[in-house]
Amino acid sequence: MFTVSALEAAFAIAEEMRRREMTGSIQSTIDYLQSGPATTASLDFKAGAQLVHSYGLERFLPTHDKAATTRELLARYIDLEQPFWIAAVPKGRKWLRRVLDENTVQLFAFAGLLESYPDRNIIEWWDAVAEVARMSANHSLVARGREAESYCLKLERDRLVRAGRLDLMPQWTALEDNTAGYDIKSFSIHDGGATTPLFIEVKSFSESRARFFFSRNEWRVACMHKERYQVHLVSLATLVTKIISFSELSLSIPADNGCGHWTEVEIRPEW
Repeated sequence: MFTVSALEAAFAIAEEMRRREMTGSIQSTIDYLQSGPATTASLDFKAGAQLVHSYGLERFLPTHDKAATTRELLARYIDLEQPFWIAAVPKGRKWLRRVLDENTVQLFAFAGLLESYPDRNIIEWWDAVAEVARMSANHSLVARGREAESYCLKLERDRLVRAGRLDLMPQWTALEDNTAGYDIKSFSIHDGGATTPLFIEVKSFSESRARFFFSRNEWRVACMHKERYQVHLVSLATLVTKIISFSELSLSIPADNGCGHWTEVEIRPEW
């Protein structure tokens, strides 16, 4: 129901009801407006009435700036509905326009959001929506990460059961302490039944090409445990898991040079 036609209809309903001093119903007001000039009669009054019911008549009164009201309603819609196109907002308006349909582009223009030289209010609106988009993307990343951790935890449980070690239970460390530098604490079983702790960092990817990001803190923890540390890389599309040992991981870690100090590295292992 968020179209320019629906918004114009809501503004027209509010203006006419104020002229009537709020007497009569919304439907009788719509009937009157639809009998008027063609430019008004052709508005989407059904969707306009929904907007009035949802957000209140006061928001659409002529005392309010139409563009500002539209921005406010659009921001609320984005926050509640999380439309797919908000992922493009942090990239900039050029990228967003590529994924919007014509009606939504008109809506953004009606809200004054596509001006070449926007004022401070417009800039703050874009920044706020970009933050919503980043939070949404981060929530999705966290959810995928938890899915991979849960899957790897099950694999570790199954591995220990197959080894006949029902006395050993892997721990989902990241669920209790997300700063530990690893996600799962499990066990390696050696000849003779001896065990040593195994520290597992779980990474996942959903694209066609395998890749993950590894932080300096994670590398610091890996160096503390060395051969007792592994990265389990999970393809969320196929649930295939690749185990990367400490020695393999070390080949992809950069070195500090000059004034440079690395904080995160992107690793693209063979798959």
